[in-house]
Amino acid sequence: MTLVHFLGTPWARWEEMVSWAELIAIGAIGRTSYDTDIIKQGAVPFSEWSSRALDAAADDERSILAEISVAERNGSISRTEAIQLTMEVFSAGVLTTAGLISNCILALTQRNDLADQLRSDFALIPGFIEEVLRLESPVQGVFRLAMRDCEVGGFPISEGSRVFVLFGAANRDSHAWTGADDFDMRRPGSPAHLAFGRGVHTCPGSSLSRTETRIALETILAHTTSMDLAVGVHEVEYLPNPIFRIPLQLPLEVLRPRHSIRVREPFASFPQGKNAGQ
Repeated sequence: MTLVHFLGTPWARWEEMVSWAELIAIGAIGRTSYDTDIIKQGAVPFSEWSSRALDAAADDERSILAEISVAERNGSISRTEAIQLTMEVFSAGVLTTAGLISNCILALTQRNDLADQLRSDFALIPGFIEEVLRLESPVQGVFRLAMRDCEVGGFPISEGSRVFVLFGAANRDSHAWTGADDFDMRRPGSPAHLAFGRGVHTCPGSSLSRTETRIALETILAHTTSMDLAVGVHEVEYLPNPIFRIPLQLPLEVLRPRHSIRVREPFASFPQGKNAGQ
């Protein structure tokens, strides 16, 4: 919901837009061949909406969508690039953060002791999030194309080869992490994981994603006394895509306290733009 505000998209359509993004991810990303039928179900309505939204974006509107529209009108990018950028910003920001929040909740359902510790001290939540990012990153890797013959870790890679660079494997490297498969939310140096990339490829929305997840966990923990999966952990369905580690849904059994703890609400009041109710 936060990215919907920053992007400048209508609140009333965010669930529909998420479904479009999911269809594109299922049909295109991480596959050896594209499933064009599935892609079209998401990409066609998403691109048509994006084109109309770019046309309607006001010059004085403080939103990502307006910035993309200005760049197109200035000739910096084409209409095709503007539509693609709009779709990518939404998909990358919404699917991954939703997956991170879901993975955090799933971890808490498997460790009630961790949930109790976080309820007693919200200051532990950032470390908990970093450890979930390390062990259950919503994005497990990316594909890259070898531009020349090279060798990585003693394995030869030929020019033109398609390589799947696995962040998930690096984040469990026993040479980099003591007790690499153990969950330790007090682990020193935890943000050194690769869940958000590294260098020039660092995710520009990483701070926003961490903030959204922290606020979500504070709110959920403050309004519950226990959370359990309503199904077996192995029955949880994930987005059918090798790159993502994102649950499609989490059926929960939740107990709520009689009196909830008040939490910080830094994003409780958004300025209402013209798209707020559209």
